[in-house]
This record gives sequence, C-alpha cells and structure tokens, in this order.
Amino acid sequence: MSRRIGIYLSLSFLCAAMLLAQNWQPTDTHWTDKNNTEQYAAYLLRTTYYQQGYCGAKVEIKQDGSKRLFIVEPGEVFHLNDVAVSGLRSFPEKKLMQDGPKPGDVFSPMRINDWVERVSDEYTKNTGPFESVNWGAKLDYIHSQVNVQVIVKERN
Repeated sequence: MSRRIGIYLSLSFLCAAMLLAQNWQPTDTHWTDKNNTEQYAAYLLRTTYYQQGYCGAKVEIKQDGSKRLFIVEPGEVFHLNDVAVSGLRSFPEKKLMQDGPKPGDVFSPMRINDWVERVSDEYTKNTGPFESVNWGAKLDYIHSQVNVQVIVKERN
C-alpha cells in the first residue's frame, strides 16, 4: 500500500511541477454533457484516493490551452478510530473480529468490504450462526478519523 501511495504522491508532484511552468485557467466546475469525461475522470481520481484512506481528497480541473490538468489535493489520511459490533447475542465478538479492521488502521472501504464478505461467506452459508453481516461508517473530517459499525444478525 505504501508503494501505491508513493506512486500517487509522485504523480501529484509531477502534476504540480507541470502547473508551475504553464499558464492555466479553471474549467467549468459543474458536471455537464460538454465536460462529462473530465468530471468522470475527476470522480475516479477522488474515488481512488478515498479507497486509500484520503477521504477528503479534492480534484480540480484546470485548462492550459487545449490541455486539461487535474490537480489533486489528497488531504489527510483517515484512520479507524473505533470498530463497534452490534447484534451479537451468543457468538463471541473476539472470534468475529480476530482478522477484522482494528483501530489505528488506515481506513479503506475496499478492505472492510473484503473482510465483511469473507465473514459473511464463512458464517452465513448453510446453517451458519449469522443471517447477515453489514457495516457502515461515520467520517470525522475534523480529526481525520472513521468510526465503523459492524451490524450482525444472528440466526434464532
């Protein structure tokens, strides 16, 4: 993961260096049919940064003649503050969370989705102890933290 972040940061610095050498102006900031491709590319950049824990990433599109420049401000890396489990009655929480996300980890929705899918596959199939496993997150932009809630529904 640190390698990915290094690549993204290197690309960001390269774009910043290119900006300093060019005369640029902002492009239309609203999503329209005319700039659909640009806005979609900016959306994909924000989503990519979000998946790496940069939940406050901002992407600005600038124009230099016929070229478009994408300036990314990644912001702070978000870390897990708390991972709470609700809905357990008899199943041990420690067993459920042994391979799960831990406070202090870099927040990655993709990693949490993968973990929830593994837990769901293991414990909901056939006559497993769970009917369902879901999760939600609350982002604290002031402290760059995320509180994750894992919701389990046990079988009767």
